[in-house]
Amino acid sequence: MTTTTTTTSLLSGACLAFFLANSACSSASRGTASSGGAAGDRDAAVAAEDAGAGVDAASITGYDGSSTAHGVMIDYFTLKPLAGLTVSANGATSTTDANGAWSITVPGAAVLTPSVTGPDYAPLIFPETVPAAADMDFGASVVGTTNAFQLEQGGLGNTPSKGIVQVVVRALASCGSADGATIKVLSPSGASAVYFDANGLPDPSLTAPETVKAPRPVAVIYDVAPGSQLRLQVNHPTCKQASFPLVDQGRTYTGQTTINAAEPGDYSSAVVLFLQ
Repeated sequence: MTTTTTTTSLLSGACLAFFLANSACSSASRGTASSGGAAGDRDAAVAAEDAGAGVDAASITGYDGSSTAHGVMIDYFTLKPLAGLTVSANGATSTTDANGAWSITVPGAAVLTPSVTGPDYAPLIFPETVPAAADMDFGASVVGTTNAFQLEQGGLGNTPSKGIVQVVVRALASCGSADGATIKVLSPSGASAVYFDANGLPDPSLTAPETVKAPRPVAVIYDVAPGSQLRLQVNHPTCKQASFPLVDQGRTYTGQTTINAAEPGDYSSAVVLFLQ
């Protein structure tokens, strides 16, 4: 079994990023795995943890030119497109059309931390990314109603002054499938993970996520203190976690995120972990 860890800085809303640009989140010097003995085991563990560490967006050379960020917003449960939501990033906004589509033009090397809001839907903060190409495809993203979010928060027993993070695990081509991945919260203390069942409902009795319909998250982390550091350990039978920064669909993921208190405002954030 391969074990990897992601380190995600959780900062206040002013600093946002599913993967925030914060020097405190930058990768430490990388350990080198060696074979045999306790020292080798420790080195392998250090390397595995460092693989998921976030990086400072300032260290990334972005695309040299304006980029078009675009995607589709769909309802969490029905998976149908949502019209009339507002997607905001870097001072620009876009309203989703009848197909749920949105599009924003951003300057080269911009650091994007988009958020989505709208009547009857709970605000969602996207991961932090930097343009890697002229076309930045965010693909389809799910967002839940305020009622659904409040039920989730109540069912989890989340402290309103603490944050909620939706965890998406994606398999790169070299991995094939994220099925079988499990998640463990290493820090901060007090934060907990709950897996989603096949219907997209959090189920505390599950010891592993059931197969969920993409692009729904596989787990939710709750009681995350704003300003703390979220560290998640990902276990998979055959794959390992890809290191940040990571380029995918015209975007460079920094591995950072910002956590707002869930209340007031029904806020949640998202984090994307990649397996290879």
